[in-house]
Amino acid sequence: MPTITEVEAAVFIPEVWSKEALIARIEAHYMASRVARKDSDVKQMGDLVHFPEVANLSANAVATDGSITPQAPTETEVTIAIDKWYESSVDISDKVGKQSMTDLASIYGKQIGAALARQMEIDLINLEAAAAITQNTAEGAAITDPILVEGIAFLDNADAPLDNRFLLVRPSQKGELLQIDKFVRSDATGSTRSQNPINIGVFGDIYGIPLLVTSLIGKTIGGVDVGFRDYDTDTVKEYINLMWQKDGLGLAVQNDVKTEQLARTKLSKTIVGHTLYGVKVFRPNHVVRVPTTS
Repeated sequence: MPTITEVEAAVFIPEVWSKEALIARIEAHYMASRVARKDSDVKQMGDLVHFPEVANLSANAVATDGSITPQAPTETEVTIAIDKWYESSVDISDKVGKQSMTDLASIYGKQIGAALARQMEIDLINLEAAAAITQNTAEGAAITDPILVEGIAFLDNADAPLDNRFLLVRPSQKGELLQIDKFVRSDATGSTRSQNPINIGVFGDIYGIPLLVTSLIGKTIGGVDVGFRDYDTDTVKEYINLMWQKDGLGLAVQNDVKTEQLARTKLSKTIVGHTLYGVKVFRPNHVVRVPTTS
């Protein structure tokens, strides 16, 4: 006896679209809130900001006759050019906007903000390309305990403050750290069993430095290889993980992310977000490259 199946009754079975769109996952962004912010200096005007650097003075012995040796150091400066101007936009036709079951303006508005935040993170990560930044000499295919210790020693030798130090690594390097016993054993970390990194897969601090993990390092976005360099011609290209103290890197945001709807010139709605800022290495010896090949 013939049976009516989904083939014969296809015209009666609707295709259902969920009102919940699957939004593309956004990489974790960390750096903008963990560098020296100079926004207030550029909010009103200017395309180049000057920051004088005051040299250290020395202590000199006073002569037996009471005479002294005045010092006259030649001071230098660091500048930030406000030259990063980015936009992200969509143009939604009136027909699509009317017929869509989803609020497209709301969805794409959030994605516009995320795209601009990503670009700022990329620009900050790529500050590692500055020639004067310190590079670990104890580099290897993966991050090891001695590599971490050497990076910390570089910051200590530069008299970098102990607070506001950070370590940003690729996901693969978090995996390497999870295999180092001293970072996951409860007797070494002082964590309870339920809070131990081996159980929850999340680190707190390593040697007092928060561990931050981003998938951006090594990605190619818009033709830009994020944190992927070849500093040693004898090796393959390396992924550059970063260890830094907050004052080592600078960010000056003149126009924070602003989303607006442009004037209509046709039957569509143009939504655009833009931002204007500058980034700069302030103290090269407060930033350490931690290269790995994986």
